[in-house]
Amino acid sequence: MDGGTGRGAQGVSRPPLFHRLVRWVSRRCLRWYYRERTILGRERIPAAGPVLLIGNHPNVLPDVLLGYATTGRPLRYVATISAASNPVARWVYRGLGEVPVARVRDARKMRAQGLDMAALNREAARALHDALAAGDAVGVFPEGGVADTPEIGALRTGVARMVLDAADAGAVDDLTIVPFGVQYEAPRTWGSDVLVAVGEPWTRAAWRAELAAAGGTPAPAALAERMRASLRTVTRNSATWEAAALRDTLVAAAAAATAAPGTLHAVAAELARGAWPASPADPAAQEPLRR
Repeated sequence: MDGGTGRGAQGVSRPPLFHRLVRWVSRRCLRWYYRERTILGRERIPAAGPVLLIGNHPNVLPDVLLGYATTGRPLRYVATISAASNPVARWVYRGLGEVPVARVRDARKMRAQGLDMAALNREAARALHDALAAGDAVGVFPEGGVADTPEIGALRTGVARMVLDAADAGAVDDLTIVPFGVQYEAPRTWGSDVLVAVGEPWTRAAWRAELAAAGGTPAPAALAERMRASLRTVTRNSATWEAAALRDTLVAAAAAATAAPGTLHAVAAELARGAWPASPADPAAQEPLRR
């Protein structure tokens, strides 16, 4: 079987051999490095039809491997060309059907190599159009690079632009966008824990209808902001991993006190607004726990 997507009788993606091998290797690598690996909500990813799986990117390779482990569908990533800097990596890219893109930071190196960044990105847009038109699942980290914090920053608009262009060009009538948040106890510490939370799916058509009702314009920046809001529902949104751990402690304390759901929601809202001490041992951190 080649590197393309296999289709079942009812249009459900059937992972080709290379994707099955990558998923097998991914799971074993993750099992070796992380003590506990929990994936919640994977059933929210549609079994068929065009899907854009958007994730946060606080680590490097583990984020990618966790994406493969999250869905049984063949997942094609939109990934930076700089990650395929050697023949083996380029071979893996081709085998997995990756869509290579170039970032602004890649421009100087590409010019030195005689490569045309604009041409590469036009080809990436065409490849994304084709993937969505074929009903594939495409993974992307729209922050545009690794952000070593649990915070979701401003997203790049490149992927949003390609999605809107695909719709305008008639490549796809609609697609489902699903956020997946990778949450680490300590991303680069062997024997730590990791959790993936898959959020509520939403469609491009529904977003356009909501935007039109609010008097907005379906521009790439608006779609990128909607993606960011979606990602924030499945991530911990703290400036540091230590601050995220403190938030976990506070929420756990509220839950242990058998607080009513409304109280838990109030705690979560307060945590989202507040700037909390980095260490749970900090005396200032104890006051919210006592309260």
